[in-house]
Amino acid sequence: MLIKLRGINYALIFFLFFVNFFFSSWILDIIVTFLTITALLITVPFLEKLPKFLSTIFILCGISISLMNDISFEKTFLSFSNMVGIVVFLGMIPIISLPIRSTNINLNLKPNKNLSNRQAFFLSESLVFSLASLINMAAIPMTSSIMKDKLSVNIQNGHNMLSESLSRGCALAMIWSPIGAGVAVVSELTNLSLISLLPFCLPMAILGVLLDNFIYSLKHKGAMITENPLRQIVNFSFSDITKILIPMLLFMICIAILDELFSLGIMFLITVTSIPFSLLYALLTKKFTEYGINLKIHFKKDVPNMAVQFSMLLAVGFFIKVLENSHYIEAILRAIVDYSNTLGTSGILILTTFSVILISVFGVHPLVAITLMGSIIDPIQLGISPLLFGVILLTSFSLSIMLSPFNGTNNLVSIMTGKSSFLVVKSNLMFSGAFILVIFIFITFINFIN
Repeated sequence: MLIKLRGINYALIFFLFFVNFFFSSWILDIIVTFLTITALLITVPFLEKLPKFLSTIFILCGISISLMNDISFEKTFLSFSNMVGIVVFLGMIPIISLPIRSTNINLNLKPNKNLSNRQAFFLSESLVFSLASLINMAAIPMTSSIMKDKLSVNIQNGHNMLSESLSRGCALAMIWSPIGAGVAVVSELTNLSLISLLPFCLPMAILGVLLDNFIYSLKHKGAMITENPLRQIVNFSFSDITKILIPMLLFMICIAILDELFSLGIMFLITVTSIPFSLLYALLTKKFTEYGINLKIHFKKDVPNMAVQFSMLLAVGFFIKVLENSHYIEAILRAIVDYSNTLGTSGILILTTFSVILISVFGVHPLVAITLMGSIIDPIQLGISPLLFGVILLTSFSLSIMLSPFNGTNNLVSIMTGKSSFLVVKSNLMFSGAFILVIFIFITFINFIN
């Protein structure tokens, strides 16, 4: 009953958000805010201890700041809907991948060729990285199925390889994925277009994949993980790959063009085009029936199950908005400016990276962490390039995904491989340390040439 109630509540929020965007009205603002508060009331009390504690703390702190600064009831009330746009985006974006989930990827298999541990890792990470760039977390079960079922990777011998490649490959894709939540949120926070972000974010993501494979190859020389030499590798059916690749590339290009033509923001453009695009995709691939079923399941089951993530975002959004309306924000910004004079640009960016990771490790969703840091720190005021700050936020977002045992990526990897999310995080530590070092070198180099 509670899940059904959440589903109806969020469906109303989604619908009225779109109506309010195109036909703005103060009455709709009030209704959406009221529904947002309702969402928190029917979610937060039923969360697990840590998410409940964190959400409650953010809400209570927001209310306390409002009372101590004599912020009007109207401003405090409307602050609850501060992050509704991001919540709607997160709820709508999985719809893009619904037709793709019904697409079968066939492999042309060559007999009598064994697959080394390093080859399997490279194949798995490259595949999940490519697919996650297009369909985000839906790439994890798809890649796992290919590796375990079609390539006969033995789960007992290969679960470490699979867990590491799936977790890190998916996380690295989030640095640049044009339809990823991280890129959309960072674009909104820094007022940067998709076209300005991609030339820097894509090379950084690819560099991460190459570095990961280099480190993994040093650790696992000569090991074999596959058992049946008659079911090995590896030529993808070109027609099946194009069913995924071409439509998604066209979608990304359209979003990039629209982002340049209109000042609506990547996040809203992806949100508003998700259903038309996926519907057209389903019709062209003759998957309309499956699409309709999956769409219904998404709103009835998947969206209510995202309530933990939604409630954290709504609570943080309320806190941030109240903070922006208070006198405290000026003191915080002055303190940050003073620290920036002491630490320098590199110090602020390094501190941002560790802050995002630390916040995420303690149970806050990585998206919430970068939203919090990106809302508090104004790069222009600190003399930092918004582009550099955006790249740092996205790499921090990726590292947080790898290092948090509580986020959806590592939990899904855990389900797919039978390895606990804490062990998945432990296996990511060496690469994460190396990648952080690369990020620091990148920051130093950028500051040097400037």
